[in-house]
Amino acid sequence: MLYTIVFFAVLLFVSAVFSGTETAFTSVNEVSMSHYGKKGRRQQIVVDLLRNKGSVIAAILVGNNIVNTVLAVYAGAVFDQVFVDSGILSENLAPVLASIVTIVFLLIFGEVIPKQVGVIFARPWTMAVAYPLKLIVVIVRPVTAAMNVLSRGLLALIRPAGAQDDAPSIQELLVLAKHSERAGHIDSIERGLMSKSSKFNDLQVCEVMVPRSKVRGIAVDASLEDVLAAFKEDMYTRMPVYDNSADTIVGVLNFKELLKLDKNDTTGFNLLQLMMQPLFVPENVAIGELLERMKQTRKHMAVVVDEFGSTSGIVTFEDIVERVFGLISDEYDVESQTFLRSHENGEYEVFGNISLQELSNSMTIEFSEDDRRQANTLNGLLTYIKGDFLREKDVIEHGGHTFIIRSMDGHVPSRVLIRKKTAEKSAAR
Repeated sequence: MLYTIVFFAVLLFVSAVFSGTETAFTSVNEVSMSHYGKKGRRQQIVVDLLRNKGSVIAAILVGNNIVNTVLAVYAGAVFDQVFVDSGILSENLAPVLASIVTIVFLLIFGEVIPKQVGVIFARPWTMAVAYPLKLIVVIVRPVTAAMNVLSRGLLALIRPAGAQDDAPSIQELLVLAKHSERAGHIDSIERGLMSKSSKFNDLQVCEVMVPRSKVRGIAVDASLEDVLAAFKEDMYTRMPVYDNSADTIVGVLNFKELLKLDKNDTTGFNLLQLMMQPLFVPENVAIGELLERMKQTRKHMAVVVDEFGSTSGIVTFEDIVERVFGLISDEYDVESQTFLRSHENGEYEVFGNISLQELSNSMTIEFSEDDRRQANTLNGLLTYIKGDFLREKDVIEHGGHTFIIRSMDGHVPSRVLIRKKTAEKSAAR
């Protein structure tokens, strides 16, 4: 009788190990296990198994089903021998009772408990069973190979066209980062960097560039004194060089090139020999692609051109970094403001040239895809909505907000008051 109990317990334990291993392996991934614990042979085996997870799961299922089948058959034989031969149970009732007992024990001790433990201790569990699991995978490989061929054929019939493997999306990675921060695995700064870096391919160059009207450049025929004065006034490290107008930018001058010159000898000064060839990019290029081009060409400034080949603006490496990760100021930067003034009733006064993306992030104003296609800045959007030049005191209602032009700078608004319609109605009452 003792032998029977021990053998039954061993089979139940093996079934529990298979069930827990299945859950543990489906709870981890190659990335997490590559950085878990000390690097060694056992860790490499786990990573190799995870790279072929389908075959591993198939091997576990084969082993588990064999053990469970043996356990059920053995339980039936024991019940026949103990209870039927002794006359306690009839031949019809013994198999039913054996099945009930086997199912209860398998569910509790062979499925529920080991699977819960496998979820909690997924990574140490996979490390512990690495060697025996690899051996089992090798032994049952002919069976699993046939199963994989059959399953792939069936999946090909029901799988939607163009379906991809279940790789984590950007949104899933951001949710994972949020949970990791709560668990204390990463801090808020690391999570913020992950969130901001995910915007690389969501932003286009036209949303980051300095518009042509604000571009400060150097004429190609400027003297050394004029060039030095321009760099001193604007405090830039690089400036575009134009011929006649900003539409014909012919190069980019790095201030370091001027340091190599003899200031006492200006007779041989030639700006064309000092400047570098510019990098031209269209307006709709993603900033992630632009960064790759900058890396390949080793250029920190690009000239943005529209569909007609005219200059739309310029964009620098610093512009991209500041747009994605926030403003980076040095001792020479002049502090700028997005919001000129905020009122207690929820009104905001902003610069007219603020970008729609920045306004959306700061005030949680939602702009439609059509809005973003028509304009990049608040001035551009309001001009598009009105269909004419904007004037001081113009009132434009759009998207649940009222925009009031407070002041003008030439033909474009310099200050705009933004008011929520709900706040406006409450004030009227």
